[in-house]
Formats: sequence, structure tokens, C-alpha cells
Amino acid sequence: MRQLQLVLGLVCAQMASFASPASATVVLVPPMDELARRSDVVVQAIVRESQVIKDEQGRIITVTSLEVLDGLRGRKTGDIVRVHQLGGEFGGQQAWVAGAHKFVINEEIVFFGVKLPKDESVVVPYGIGFGIFRVLDDVDGRHVHEIGGGDVSQLVRLPDGRTRMTPVTPRRFESLDAFKAMVRASLDGRDTPTLPTRVMQRPQRKAPMLPTPSAVKG
Repeated sequence: MRQLQLVLGLVCAQMASFASPASATVVLVPPMDELARRSDVVVQAIVRESQVIKDEQGRIITVTSLEVLDGLRGRKTGDIVRVHQLGGEFGGQQAWVAGAHKFVINEEIVFFGVKLPKDESVVVPYGIGFGIFRVLDDVDGRHVHEIGGGDVSQLVRLPDGRTRMTPVTPRRFESLDAFKAMVRASLDGRDTPTLPTRVMQRPQRKAPMLPTPSAVKG
């Protein structure tokens, strides 16, 4: 279970460098090019299953399996990426990190993650409250919406050098293909195109599936 202890340490470091008096999770949200360059694993994937376990110290760990549809970095099409997160539900006990993404079975996403240096099979999300994008279909094509953490704030640096906390604003992109082209350009060190980030409200052909009791295996 040593690798799980390393996961916990990395997750805690990613959670926040700061804490407000109300113990909210506060993060620094990187721009897209930085997010792409610093991620070890970038994939378009389908969530296939999730398992909750306990480590040797009794902490709850959720391990979610992602089937790669398109490997942009670190994994190839057809691979399975196992994402480790602190928290979950196990034997009637519940624990979760504020802002962490709760994966939904059959959800299609673009995922940005980092690998542990001592065990590259262990992957954790790049950040808390950002860095995971849901792929949505509607009558005008496939769009990409970042899944923001409702309990997470971001630290914003003002032009005068001061900082302030604001809610994390999820990023949205009109085209999945254009979004992936932008990410690939960042990974290749090329200039990234400017993409529209406003998504109009349109009826969706299919809505994201809601969690079911069978989505998590104890």
C-alpha cells in the first residue's frame, strides 16, 4: 500500500496551498497551455468502473478506471488509466475531498493527470476543482465543458500585485476537435489557437448519466 500513501501525499499537495478561515479548498488554476504541458497523462476517455478500497492506515481511496478513446499524452487508445483519489464510500463510511470529481460510469471526459515517479501506473488528477472536462453532444456537435468544483475557490493575482479569492469558473469550448488540437499544439510546443469559450444553451441529445448504486463497488 506504499503507493497509495504516495498518492495521498500528492493529492493533498494538489488540493490547495492555501486554506481560508472556513477551510475551503483554494487552488491556483493554470491556463490551458500550462495545464497540458505539466500533465503526464492527457486522454479522451470513457469512465468504465470505480472501486473503493482502504489503505493500511484506514483511509478510503477511490480507484476509477478510464478506457482511453484518444491518447494525447502518456497513454494510447485502448489503454486503461486507473485514477486514484482520496475519499469515497466504504462499508457505510463516507469521506471526500471538497471539490474532487466524482466520476460517473459511462461519462465521456477529457482528463488531465499526473503520474507518480515511483509507480507510473498510478495516476491522480492534476488538480482539485479543475482539469477534467466533460464531453457533451447536442444538435450542433460535440462540446467540452470543464467540471468545476462547487466547494473550490481560486486565488487570482490582480494587476497591482494583490490577490483575491473568487469561485472557480469552468472553461467551455465549442468544439471537441478544436479543443484537442489546441491541447496537442501545447504539448508540441507550438502556438495555441484562440478558441471561443462561450457555449450557447442548446438542447442536448443525451444528458450525462446520474450515479447509480452499482457505480461504486465496495
